[in-house]
Amino acid sequence: CSHLKNKASTKDIPIIFMTALAETENKIRGFELGAVDYITKPINQDELLARIKTHLSLQDLQQRLVQDMARQKLLLEISDRIRQCLDLKSILTTAAKEIRVFLNCDSVWLAHLDNKDISLEAFAHATDIKIDQSTSWDYFCDHQEEYLADRQGNIRVVNPIKYQQGKPISPLNQPIRIVVPILINSAQPAVTPTKNNILWGWLIINYREASQWQAEEIKLLTVLTTQLAIGIKQALLYEQ
Repeated sequence: CSHLKNKASTKDIPIIFMTALAETENKIRGFELGAVDYITKPINQDELLARIKTHLSLQDLQQRLVQDMARQKLLLEISDRIRQCLDLKSILTTAAKEIRVFLNCDSVWLAHLDNKDISLEAFAHATDIKIDQSTSWDYFCDHQEEYLADRQGNIRVVNPIKYQQGKPISPLNQPIRIVVPILINSAQPAVTPTKNNILWGWLIINYREASQWQAEEIKLLTVLTTQLAIGIKQALLYEQ
């Protein structure tokens, strides 16, 4: 037990002692060494499995709490860096790189919409690839309904492969794509999903493997995009 607890790769594995020793001092010694529970022989299989399931559930909950605290801290740091900068290009470049690392995704794109002209203002990839920075309106909005949904701030999770039947899969087309509209309200410093919002563009997150995507990241993306929109608006006002 001591050996396992001293190794980084095994220290977080919960240990249950199966023992014939029933003395209190032996039980205490086991807990001091890092065990989470014990069960005395003869072993009842149902009891053992119940204890294993309980401790795995507790461990999973603890790991989620630790990860959530770490992500919240990193989220605040990213938001602060975005809002402290007044140079639009720097904001977008920094945001793309840090969001990609933060979400551990394959790539992040920041696309700007000007009427129906779309430009990729910043992007970050896990690997170095050459990208054509010009792209089509249909890549982001296949239908008018999607554009209207984007104006309301709705986040879309799509599988771009289904739109590419019989065609090669390009770097822009990954198994899971999250399209997050970036809305700027011309009258308010905060961004709210109202009809007065201007659709500045999109934050696009691509995952090469569908298993990488976690549904709970929607809330994080909402916070990130709101801070990004505020930073973009501040930079635009500063330029003016």
